[in-house]
Amino acid sequence: MSLYKYLKDNATRIHYWGLGFIQVRVGENVNYHFYSESIAPNFDTENPHNHAREFRSEILAGCLEEKRYHLTEGGSYEMRDNLCTTDDGIVPEKLYGVGCVEHNFYEKGDKYVCDKDTFHTVSATDCITKITKYGDRGEVFSLKLNEAPKGVITRYSEDILWKIVKEMCDKHEL
Repeated sequence: MSLYKYLKDNATRIHYWGLGFIQVRVGENVNYHFYSESIAPNFDTENPHNHAREFRSEILAGCLEEKRYHLTEGGSYEMRDNLCTTDDGIVPEKLYGVGCVEHNFYEKGDKYVCDKDTFHTVSATDCITKITKYGDRGEVFSLKLNEAPKGVITRYSEDILWKIVKEMCDKHEL
């Protein structure tokens, strides 16, 4: 069975993430991410962030670049709860600095693990990953430089997202 058919038959949700990828959710613990030049991120630069749960990522097609960061007190980043949807004008209690402590490149067949306390960024083009989440849920934060979105926030219909997913699965023979 092709990956596309499997996803169409089993997906519980498909949506566009403003960081520039399509997420297809299968159940509670598995997500597939599709990074395509057909969709554009809403921000020029991804801010370092952590995740609610540990996860394992498997690169199914293409390449992915990941940077992991160490946080220090004092700097120009403010910590924001990822559930925060507006800039409420609150002055942050603390500012953070970030330093890159790992710079990783992954390609088809590679796997990596990320725990929920790790702050990282990823970038990819023409890449498909399978994310398997495990462990207890923790708090999710992003470090923000208060960068405004580029112009109008981009939104895509589910039909367009599924079309891109199908094109990518066909291209990579998955």
